[in-house]
Amino acid sequence: MQSDISTQGVIFILSNSESELRNIRHVGVSAIAEINDFVNSLLELIDTVSNCSNEEDIKIHLFNSFLIQKFSLSQPIFDGIPSPRDGFSNGLPIFRTLSALIENNIIFEYKESQLFTLGFNYYVD
Repeated sequence: MQSDISTQGVIFILSNSESELRNIRHVGVSAIAEINDFVNSLLELIDTVSNCSNEEDIKIHLFNSFLIQKFSLSQPIFDGIPSPRDGFSNGLPIFRTLSALIENNIIFEYKESQLFTLGFNYYVD
C-alpha cells in the first residue's frame, strides 16, 4: 500500500499488523511506534465508550482517567478530589479539583502551595 493516508488508510492502520505499516510511504520505525500507541489509545477509548451507559458516565470516566494518568494520583488523593458526579450537571468541577491538587502538593511543591494559598486567600478577602 504505497499511498498517502486517507480514510481507507486509517482503516488499514486499525486493521493490519505492524509489519504492513512499513509499506506506507514516509512511515519509519519511530512513526510505527507512535501509530501503534495511537491505535491502542483509540481502542481503549472505544472500549470505554462502549462500556458506559450514557454520556455523563463517559465524561466522568474520562475526567477521572485524565487525573490519574496526568498526575499519577494515588487512590487516597484521588478519593479526596470531589466526585464529578456532584458537579457535571453544572460543568466540570475544575476549581474543587485544582484546590485538592494544590492542597496535596501535586501541582506545586509544599512551599509554592503555601505561597499560592496565602496569595489567593489575600485576594479573596
